[in-house]
Amino acid sequence: MQQPKTMGEALKRLRVLSDRLDRIKHLEKQANEEWEMLEKFAADESARSGVGKWAAGGVTLSVEKDFRVSYDPEKWDDLLRWAVETGNTAIVQRRMGETAVKALIDSGQGQPVGVKLSVYDKVSVRRA
Repeated sequence: MQQPKTMGEALKRLRVLSDRLDRIKHLEKQANEEWEMLEKFAADESARSGVGKWAAGGVTLSVEKDFRVSYDPEKWDDLLRWAVETGNTAIVQRRMGETAVKALIDSGQGQPVGVKLSVYDKVSVRRA
């Protein structure tokens, strides 16, 4: 990578790089769309067949139930009060802390007031 000699050369190279980045972003968008389609296919196939793990060609894919955490805006004050009273403020730091909420539920303390859970199929892909 060599520094340009003139501003005209710099602008020309910036144009080439800009075009290259546009192509890369387009390819990334296409790849992400295909990845999401394949994840949905895997989740649907897992639900249909009851199989949750596959491996072939150096790739392992697993599907397991997981949940996402959000809050009920109408119960935000109740959630904050509960968090302060119980010392569980980690669940409301900057954004809803999924790890903290999952830890509460797993420890048997239950689902905090105002917290909503939505179940989804978590698809994990690992290359060997």
